Amino acid sequence: MILFLDPAHGKDTPGKRSPDGKFREYLWSREICSIIMDLIYQNQPKNFKVILTNESEYEIGLPARVKVANNYPIKPSLKFFLSIHANAAGKGDKWMNARGFSVWTHIGQTRSDEYATIIYNNFKKDFPDIPTRKDYSDGDPDFEQNFYVLAKTICPAVLIETLFQDNKKDVEILLDPEFKHKFALSLFRSIIQINNSY
Repeated sequence: MILFLDPAHGKDTPGKRSPDGKFREYLWSREICSIIMDLIYQNQPKNFKVILTNESEYEIGLPARVKVANNYPIKPSLKFFLSIHANAAGKGDKWMNARGFSVWTHIGQTRSDEYATIIYNNFKKDFPDIPTRKDYSDGDPDFEQNFYVLAKTICPAVLIETLFQDNKKDVEILLDPEFKHKFALSLFRSIIQINNSY
């Protein structure tokens, strides 16, 4: 499997931070991607490769991110696009009440839904005290939306909204080094499960 890790936004993207400025989504998502990549290199799973869609701190544009995955010369069924974000309930100028973890896929039932369910179930198991947000209207816990990176990738794709950057409790968790490592490990285990399902 080829894993395409897609870190959120860029340091030049307006907003995308906590109201107090302590949390920056672009930086946090790149930290998580870095930890996941370290875990992959340390464990060296067989027949597996990981590629970042954006290696810079700046936003390169959604089409460029998708192009990295779509143009890679291997059949789509052997690719997996994973976009890592933090959610927001408002405009970033004040604290809000929404909390929790969620997974997102494109509209319709595809292999992406299977992968999203693996990620969701592992998060729920690894973090039983953190709220999870879900939409079981179509039989699985992922939310479905026409997000660009989900709609335009030609391979299975999942977008994660990891807690809320405008909720004080969630930001406290997101910034905790222990959480970051445990969360990256949870995603790594999910990725290995997905890889083993091929």
